[in-house]
Amino acid sequence: MNWHEYPILRLLVPLLLGILFFLQLSSWAPHWTISIIALMIVGFLAWPKKYIFPYKHRYFSGLLMYIAIFLLGIGLSQFHFAYEQNQYFANQNDSNSVAIVRIVEAPESKPKSIKIIAEVVEMGSIKQHDFSKGLVILYLQKDSLAQSLKFGDRLIFNNNLQLVKGSQNPDEFNYRNYLYNQGVQYQAYLRTNSWKQIGKGSRLNIHAWAISMRNYLLSQLQKHNLKNAEFSVAAAMLLGVRNHLSPDLRQAFSGAGAMHILCVSGLHVGIIFMLLNYFLSFLNRSKHGKKIKAIIILSSIWIYALITGLSPSVVRAATMFSFISIGQNIGRQVNIYNSLAASAFVLLIINPYLILDVGFQLSYAAVIAIVVLQKPLQDIWTPQWKWLFKIWQLITVSIAAQIGTAPLALFYFHSFPNYFLLTNLIVIPAAFIIFITGIATIVLSWTGPFADFLGWILSKMISILNWAITGIQELPFAVSSNIYINATELIILILISIFTSIMLIQKKPKLLLVNLFLIAAFIGSNIYQRQIPAQFIVYQSGKYDYISFTNNGNEIALTDADVIEYPHLLDYQIHEHHVRFHINNSKLHDLYKTENEYAQNYFRQQQFVGFMNLRMALITPETAAIEFSGKIPVDYLILSNNPDVSLTQILETYQGKQIIISPTNAPWTLKKWKNEIAQLETPVWIVKEQGAFVLNIE
Repeated sequence: MNWHEYPILRLLVPLLLGILFFLQLSSWAPHWTISIIALMIVGFLAWPKKYIFPYKHRYFSGLLMYIAIFLLGIGLSQFHFAYEQNQYFANQNDSNSVAIVRIVEAPESKPKSIKIIAEVVEMGSIKQHDFSKGLVILYLQKDSLAQSLKFGDRLIFNNNLQLVKGSQNPDEFNYRNYLYNQGVQYQAYLRTNSWKQIGKGSRLNIHAWAISMRNYLLSQLQKHNLKNAEFSVAAAMLLGVRNHLSPDLRQAFSGAGAMHILCVSGLHVGIIFMLLNYFLSFLNRSKHGKKIKAIIILSSIWIYALITGLSPSVVRAATMFSFISIGQNIGRQVNIYNSLAASAFVLLIINPYLILDVGFQLSYAAVIAIVVLQKPLQDIWTPQWKWLFKIWQLITVSIAAQIGTAPLALFYFHSFPNYFLLTNLIVIPAAFIIFITGIATIVLSWTGPFADFLGWILSKMISILNWAITGIQELPFAVSSNIYINATELIILILISIFTSIMLIQKKPKLLLVNLFLIAAFIGSNIYQRQIPAQFIVYQSGKYDYISFTNNGNEIALTDADVIEYPHLLDYQIHEHHVRFHINNSKLHDLYKTENEYAQNYFRQQQFVGFMNLRMALITPETAAIEFSGKIPVDYLILSNNPDVSLTQILETYQGKQIIISPTNAPWTLKKWKNEIAQLETPVWIVKEQGAFVLNIE
């Protein structure tokens, strides 16, 4: 690989490093204004090579150019969101102000509310508003007025914006960080009478037009015999709308390894490019036909990308096929690596935080792996029959894509679809046929009965696809789940993939030693991660109690009867921690049944619990009134479900080292206890406010 043949790739690397530098070491990064000034100075020095640096020292000019782009990455990352700007609305955020916002995404219907992403445009008193910036999420009580809102509409409401809460349990998904990387820090729930619409959005806005067109196309699918599960899959495959997918359907596609066909990506854009290139081939014979053809193809691809929401995968694909179309028009071969780098460069210039987007990472990992590995894998075997060769090509594409995405999938989703080859042999040809039939149904919707017939065929094909996907997902050992790797192990796996690819493609057996070292490092890290301490945790689990005792992959948890019957109720709060610490055996016991229980390193006798070397008392409405002749020494006192007793009374009965107030206690109970806390010498941990109580037991 000649590095000089990939100029855009060479520019992408310092941009990535600059963005990552800011994201990881933002406290060390210079202010964006300093970064931009430094960028201008360094860029000026780098540009006029012949006047500042002689040819033999041209590398200094190149180095300065890399530094300039590195600084550009830092500056763009700081400037992208309004957090640090004077106009950021949070600087004017007080309970007496009113906020005026503009809806910037299509409203999303939830079971009991309408979710809206809006941009704050003004904030201040009722009589005087100041110009503001920043994004917020609003949940409007569901009614006819909220359901009628559209992109661009303006709302006014009394400011009750609240900072989004971060994760409150160990290893729980950090929703605050996720939203922060989307430009959002605040949210609010607004009842019907607490907001007012004060303006309609312009329907001439291109974004509004795209949303309106998307909704129209969805209505055409519904009009022509697409219903229920078939409609939801068609909406996802054709238009990138996944709101209609049921949880069961999502789980089936995910477990079978077929979620990628529900995301508009290179497959979909490639089909559009292929169809247009074929049907417009007659233009090649006219004088300006190639230019007209290129303009039509480019326009169609980008209009489709706009209608489907401009996701990273579709923008990447649209950029790549744009380069291919332009290259065909001017008679030049397009370098796929430069095309990939150019699309990533443009996306990151527009939004540097896309580098943290899982879809962005998976999209580029899959395409890079296919470009690099598919041909070498295909050359391993050359079938004699053409039909078998096509199947072999499909298999090698699937293997290459899986190699590229597997480390990221394990890191983010902790699972691996074991039958991905079988799945892709079915879904990729099916997706091709379904996509073309879906386009035909929409384009020919004016034909009435014929469009109904196409819609019926489309519905039956999707029904068969759903049946096949569900069948694969239900096969024994379809998914290897609960696989945990940390960030270090992710990097090691990526390096193993890279060096293995180089070793096979360039025939460098010496790299086998590097891979063996990396494999040993991965195994060593995994063994180290499995040295798990015993833990005592009181989770922040909302309206339920969940008191966990874990040791050597086994858990005993005291919880509510509802959770015992439906354990999935607390998956969001506890699942990630269970995966990380390899907790595969959970025994749930009713917290409010005072039966005697015994297990290894654990016992319960009425309200008393012992685990390892700890002793604790459970104070519930049933046990609060129990009296003893003297103080009972315990390590922890756990208060649950509003026991009618003061903290002082509890400490007269028990000699506790710390009080833990579980999340099932009501606000009025907390308020009463808080009045006592200042006078107590015993420390108090309020789970609802401070997050889960976690104790590692050595």
